[in-house]
Amino acid sequence: MQLQVNPQQRYAKMRAHTATHLLHTVLTTYFPNTKQAGSLVDSDLLRFDFYADTLLTAQQITEIETTINTYIYQSLPVELIETSLDEANTLGAKAFFEEKYEDQVRVIRILAGEAIISAEFCGGTHVENTKDIGAFAIISQEAVASGIKRLTAITGPKVIEKLHDLEGILDQQVSAFDIKSYTQITEKTTKFLKEYDEMKSKLESLEIQMIQDMLKSTERKSNIDFEVIIPIPQNVNFKVI
Repeated sequence: MQLQVNPQQRYAKMRAHTATHLLHTVLTTYFPNTKQAGSLVDSDLLRFDFYADTLLTAQQITEIETTINTYIYQSLPVELIETSLDEANTLGAKAFFEEKYEDQVRVIRILAGEAIISAEFCGGTHVENTKDIGAFAIISQEAVASGIKRLTAITGPKVIEKLHDLEGILDQQVSAFDIKSYTQITEKTTKFLKEYDEMKSKLESLEIQMIQDMLKSTERKSNIDFEVIIPIPQNVNFKVI
């Protein structure tokens, strides 16, 4: 039996793996003392767990995406170094999970000129240049445990797929609102919600008035237990009062 590597799947995982290193580096801008708490690398998909007390804001997520995509567009070389453990520590390479390393280690570095963008102990496969990642986008964040947050992101063709999906949703909104462009969606939605709130308020006022009129006009009865008995239809919405 002969084993064969699926090149498309391999390169997809390489893109996601190198993007994970970039993400770890950029996260230290917002959480200087953070460390990796776990990760998953799949075909153009990555999941990264890290130590942090708060979730990222929408603005910070946008900044992280912009920074990583800038590194991608700058076509930075990804360098593989096999060196001694002491030399790797001198280079400032990050180690994880309190692992015990051999005397000879493998370090992945991403360089911008003489500046080191990222340096990590790593035995996995990577692209040779950040441009090969193609593109990067964060698709979700969540808190998975006390003090641990998780980011899920995509790379390469999956970013384009995401854009096409979003474009499809926007096209549906354009059609539903009977407008000409995406730029009008916010204005139309705001107007629609305002009209909805106004109609909801008017409907509640009308329901209140109808209930009041019904209570005034309904014949009252009594028995030995209750002084006043008013028959009320089951569909009356008393929550509006």
